[in-house]
Amino acid sequence: QVVEARVVLALGCARRAFDPRPPKLETAMAAMPRGGGLLVVAAAGATGRRPHIHFPLLALPALSALLVFGSTLTGAGGAALLGLLRAHARARASRAREVARSFSERLLTPKNGQQRHSSLLVPALLQGVAVALAIRWLRRLARAMMESLSLMNLCEDSLDDDLRERLQGVGGEPWGDGLPRGPPQGEWRRYLHPGRGAAETLEELHGSLGLRGLTAKELSLEQLTEAVRRLLLFKYAQLPRVTRKYWSAEQARNIAFSLAKDCNLDAVASLVHSKNDPLEGCVEIGIHSHLPWATPRWVQLSQRLGLAALRPMLIGAFSWTSRWIDSPSGRMHVYDIRPAVDDQPPVIMQHGMFCTSWSMAPLAWLLSRRGHRVLLPDLFDFDHGLSASSGTEKVRSPRDSVEALLCLARALVDEGASAIDLVGHSFGGFLATHLAARCRRAGVPARRLVLLGPGGPWDSIYHSTNATRFLQQPRATARALAPRFTPGWLVDAFLRLCLGVMFSPNNCNLLFGLTYKEYLGNADTSADLPTLLLWGDEDAVAVPRKPRYLGPFLKSRFPHLDAFWVERGGHCIQAFAALSVARATDTWLRAPDADVGSGQGLNVVGGPSAGGSGSGPKEAL
Repeated sequence: QVVEARVVLALGCARRAFDPRPPKLETAMAAMPRGGGLLVVAAAGATGRRPHIHFPLLALPALSALLVFGSTLTGAGGAALLGLLRAHARARASRAREVARSFSERLLTPKNGQQRHSSLLVPALLQGVAVALAIRWLRRLARAMMESLSLMNLCEDSLDDDLRERLQGVGGEPWGDGLPRGPPQGEWRRYLHPGRGAAETLEELHGSLGLRGLTAKELSLEQLTEAVRRLLLFKYAQLPRVTRKYWSAEQARNIAFSLAKDCNLDAVASLVHSKNDPLEGCVEIGIHSHLPWATPRWVQLSQRLGLAALRPMLIGAFSWTSRWIDSPSGRMHVYDIRPAVDDQPPVIMQHGMFCTSWSMAPLAWLLSRRGHRVLLPDLFDFDHGLSASSGTEKVRSPRDSVEALLCLARALVDEGASAIDLVGHSFGGFLATHLAARCRRAGVPARRLVLLGPGGPWDSIYHSTNATRFLQQPRATARALAPRFTPGWLVDAFLRLCLGVMFSPNNCNLLFGLTYKEYLGNADTSADLPTLLLWGDEDAVAVPRKPRYLGPFLKSRFPHLDAFWVERGGHCIQAFAALSVARATDTWLRAPDADVGSGQGLNVVGGPSAGGSGSGPKEAL
């Protein structure tokens, strides 16, 4: 099946990969109560096993090539390509004259009489036609690439002033003179994570310290106080910049003590650290000293050339339409993909951070083959993106992005759409959720919502000790984790390359420029629409909260939810699990209203050769 799916996809016949039988919805978890919006992951704590969607090990050779095109081009290759285009542009006129003169001489001065004349006629004619077509094609390619390059945003080379000041505040004085009104005795929730319980908050605080070999319940009061300080600094980084009246050591200790009592850690108050340094083993805060990282120029050039070549391919080969939508922030670029038979509501499909709309191209193409009109908007002020804000300040706030997306939704309604479906990946899932609420307030008929590995308050902030240590001290952590025989200079070179892509100035402005209240601690993230959640069970970027915490959260925020894990799926399931995600999304969007949003499992079997009846969640997709 895997080999067949690879061949089918490589030949561009993805329709064979879909189930030819009419898709249907069946109850994947019959034991779960219906009507309460219970999701699959919520039952993990009770059943001991986690349902999955089968994730085929597909390499996606044809579609993945579009995504990695920019990364695989080297700087030398990109420079050579531009040089070739310029050389052909300069020499096309002289080359055409040379070919014509050579053709005339060989045609009119035969050496062996009429036989030579006839033998040269066809080859010379074909040579002339081939050269003329090649020159014409190169001219069109050069013109299309230059047009794409002129529309793309330039790469940012510095941090925003506000973010730079916040990072400087991280490295300032650890303690202030105290808040004007100290925390009441026993109160910790509103100062730390208002939407999370005591046990989960304790685990997050433990993760922020980067401690190895020490569990959350073994923290001393000094360590827990330091973790509280770090979280307060993360949430309220603006306070140390403007005043000395921010949390003191005593106030942070009172918050830590209150949390410890709620976690039944009474012994933490009397625990005396046996070592000289009570914070020994905690990773030192250093994120302010190494951000941002400069992206190598050859990487920028390869990304730019690859995406510049991708745009004419999508427009020319796939017949996608490039259009612009007016919004309060400026003109937003949108790819409009119209299927041959448009029998479903249009789908607004929103990309996440660190990329633009090209990252959603495989999923969008597959859904368009199933009769969905898909629109891929570019968020404002992304590196290499096509949407640039018209104001003096860059668009960083999720609220501004949602308002721009609302303009696109209104444009679709004005064009005659009776309803709109919303799909979002990662940060785009967070925006899609808020767009659904914004559409309800604005009277725009949003019908259903699909979330793919979403980012926001459903994510774990400090999920890994190594991730925390790497974020704070990347060079020391990388050298400690590298094999002993690896030379230090090689580790540093690889680190500069990776972090230059991950933590470029633009990526830092987009990710770290968001405040806690705007993104990870947003209290308004909810939707009353029927919602489908697909999440890779090996997602190491938007890491979900533990099921015992995630289940109640989603049940309270999304009352009409169906959810599945994508087995062996990472963060970019919209690309590397495109077939599974497209099949699930298409079936769920086509299902009757009565069959979605009630906690039922989605079950679409790939054919009789899949093995088994496909009645359980393990066999579904």
